[in-house]
Amino acid sequence: MRSYFCRFNLAVFFKYSFLLPMKSINRLLFALFVVFTSCKKDAKPIETVPDTEDSLVILTKAYYYYGDTTSIPLVDSFYYNANRQIEKVVGTQSNYADTTIYWLTYTNNGDLATVKGNGAFLSTKMEYSFFYDVKKMLDSIIILDRSWNNDSICTTFSYDANNYIKSYYSYFLKTHSGAYPTQIEGAPLSSGNYYRNGGKELDSLSSQLYDSGILSRKLFTHFNGTGTSQANIIDKSYLFILASRLDLYLSYNVNPFWYQYISPDAQMFKGGSYTSINLNPPYENNYHTFDSDVETDSEDRIRLITIKEGLPDRTVATVKLQYAKIPK
Repeated sequence: MRSYFCRFNLAVFFKYSFLLPMKSINRLLFALFVVFTSCKKDAKPIETVPDTEDSLVILTKAYYYYGDTTSIPLVDSFYYNANRQIEKVVGTQSNYADTTIYWLTYTNNGDLATVKGNGAFLSTKMEYSFFYDVKKMLDSIIILDRSWNNDSICTTFSYDANNYIKSYYSYFLKTHSGAYPTQIEGAPLSSGNYYRNGGKELDSLSSQLYDSGILSRKLFTHFNGTGTSQANIIDKSYLFILASRLDLYLSYNVNPFWYQYISPDAQMFKGGSYTSINLNPPYENNYHTFDSDVETDSEDRIRLITIKEGLPDRTVATVKLQYAKIPK
């Protein structure tokens, strides 16, 4: 399972992940999402119907802002297959002349099988492949970067007695000589442990990053207060895409969308803080706070998500969601 070939952008990872706060990462990613689209014949919008009690709610459009709502949004349009699953997400942004397209496939159980980006920039060339164990639990994700050195990583997961993810481990699956020739196939890249209150609510996270197999940084994250239970209303496939936008490699930064993806029934979008510790000279410690605001409509559907970070809080991402109802 873990021998599947994939590719990973090492240079980008070590320059821009893990220690950088989300606001810096989003500045880097701002130029990576772009405008205009074409549609495949079997991926098309579903015709909507008037609001009825037996209709099904689906996402039709989302506006992703790299900051607050004064920035220019990436506008996502959703296309569905015959099983009412999101098959394609097309993102357009008025100040770019290219298109961000994600193609999604699913297992027979309805879980994500692959998410493949197709665009002009690095972040839209990422490919994610999902593998599940005999219990149909997420076993691993292989990240493929078609834009760089044909390098790859594999992230594996372990579970507690309540079937919640309790830890992850990322390692180099395949490497090539190039920007970081010292990296060794099979060497650790990152690992982390999730801790929960009462066996359910995500309370804290400890993670660490390795450089050429040597421990170089640690990250300690703690969640405060009460979140929202409505987060699981968001289509899980799109939730994953949102997680990849905050962090291309998912697990290495404070990422509320990722935490919600791996804990769909837990209250999430909480505030909190994290400390990043550099174990090499100059041995810096960086402290950050983060927060998430969620607005819902009269039917408890999430309409607006605001992700904040810093002292004082600064908006690093905003998502507006639009829905429609279709026949069940």
